[in-house]
Amino acid sequence: MGYVFTGYKRSLSASITKKINDVTQSGYPKTYPTALDISNGYFTYSAVQYDIPTDDELAKLSTEDYNALLSAFEAYVESIETGLDFNTDTLVEPVVADEDSCPPGTPEVTTTTTTDAVCETYCVVGLYNVDDPAHPGGGVVVYINCSGIEDTIAGIWNDQTYTFDGQSIVDYFHTETPAVCPVTTTTTTV
Repeated sequence: MGYVFTGYKRSLSASITKKINDVTQSGYPKTYPTALDISNGYFTYSAVQYDIPTDDELAKLSTEDYNALLSAFEAYVESIETGLDFNTDTLVEPVVADEDSCPPGTPEVTTTTTTDAVCETYCVVGLYNVDDPAHPGGGVVVYINCSGIEDTIAGIWNDQTYTFDGQSIVDYFHTETPAVCPVTTTTTTV
């Protein structure tokens, strides 16, 4: 599987309330990412566009990738909200445990194996360059392999075509749509 439940909720949003002498200032609270960011599907910090992942994609990011994205998001908000410091300012519930929805450990996977399953060779290309700081893990494809077991390929970049054998595609992100590779035949006439 490519991810493990940690027992903690993940978020990529912040609501900022600015108060002076305990009075909320005009225009606050503000929410990030902004409506425009959400409409665009990304936020920009330091001339780099960072995709805003879906809840499912956010949940499946590795801890390293999530922390890198969270750090960029915090820097983005701090660059707009002068004086804000996520490390020293008072945060309301910065870490939320939720072991009911996200019990720690590897998620349970149920797979169905059929004896007449067709195994095909799939091709896929990533959407991002290997040095893209907004997508440090590259693309990911989750598929049912030829043995009927769910499997994952990660680190898929746009500089080459990746091929793998499988029965079906379960999910993918940061890649083009995986497809059955075209079959080429060569005919020689003598």
